[in-house]
Amino acid sequence: NPFISSEEEDISRVEALVGYFNAHKGQFQESGKMMRVNHEGHTFYMRATPHYLAQSGRLFPIYVLMYTDITPAMNLKMSMNHTLLILLAVSGILTLGSSILLASRFKKSIESISAHAQIIGSGNFERASGNLKYLEFDGLQGRMNQMAAMLGAYEAQQKQFFQNASHELRTPLMSIQGYAEGLQLDVFEGPVAAEVILEESKKMADLINDILYLSKLGTEGNSGGEHERLDVGLIVGDALKRVEVLADTAGIQLVCNLVDDLKILGNRDRLERAILNILTNALRYANTTITVECQQLGDSIQVAISNDGPPILSADLSHIFERFYK
Repeated sequence: NPFISSEEEDISRVEALVGYFNAHKGQFQESGKMMRVNHEGHTFYMRATPHYLAQSGRLFPIYVLMYTDITPAMNLKMSMNHTLLILLAVSGILTLGSSILLASRFKKSIESISAHAQIIGSGNFERASGNLKYLEFDGLQGRMNQMAAMLGAYEAQQKQFFQNASHELRTPLMSIQGYAEGLQLDVFEGPVAAEVILEESKKMADLINDILYLSKLGTEGNSGGEHERLDVGLIVGDALKRVEVLADTAGIQLVCNLVDDLKILGNRDRLERAILNILTNALRYANTTITVECQQLGDSIQVAISNDGPPILSADLSHIFERFYK
C-alpha cells in the first residue's frame, strides 16, 4: 500500500509540516481553521492550536499541530472523476450514435409517408405496401391507405355519375337537335316539334337542377337546411300527385296507405325531393303497381315505397345510399 509510510517518513513529513507552519504562521493565526497543505505528492489538512506557557512572568506561545493525510481520498476522488468522465464520454457516444440511427429511421419513415401523400395528391390512390419501423408511423400509413381507398372510390363514383349524367343529357340533346333540324328542313310541323323540344328541354333542366342540388348538398354539409314541423302524409301526398300523370301514362297504379297527422321536424324541400326521387325510380321499373305506406313505429315514422318490378340485387343493397352509385 503506497499510503503506508515508515517511521522515518513520518518524522520527515512532520518536520516538513512544521516548516510549512513556521513559514505561514500568520495565515494559521488569522484563519484559526483547517488549512489544506500539499507536500511531496501528498495532501494534508492541518490545524494549529495555540497554547500559552507562563514562565518568569511572561507568556510563551506553544502551538499544537494536528494534521491528517487525505491523499487516499483525493486519489479516490480523482479516480472516480476519471471513471465518470470515461463513462460520460462513452454514454455520449452511444447516445449520439443511437440518436443518429433513430433520426435516420425517422427520416426514412417520414420520407416514405411524404412520398405516399404526394402520390395521393397527384391522383394515384394505390395502397402503399410494406411496414414502417415504428408502430405510430405504420398506423399513420394505414390511415392514409384507408383515405386513399375512400378517395379512389369517391373518384370512381364521380366518374360513374358524370358518365350517367352525360348519357342522360345526350339523349334529350339529340332529340332537340333532331327536331330543330327537322324544323329547318320542313320535315316536322312546328307545333309537334316545339312540344318535343320543350319536353326534352324540361328533362335537361330537371337533370341540371338535380346536379346543382347535389352540389349544394356538398357545400352545405350535413346541416339539413332549415327545419320545421312537417306532416309526412301531406308531403307524401304532394309527391304522389306530381307523378300521377306519369303513372297514368305508363299504366302504373298508385296504391296509397297513409296515416294522418304524422309530424316530424325536418326540411320540406329535401324530404319531398327524396320521396319524389324514389317514386320516379319506382316508375321506371314497376310492372303494374307502386305501393306507398306511411305509418308510425314507436318514436319513428316509416315511409315504405315498393313496386312489383325486378328486385334490387343483394350486392347493390349496401351501396344504394352512396353518392353517385347507380
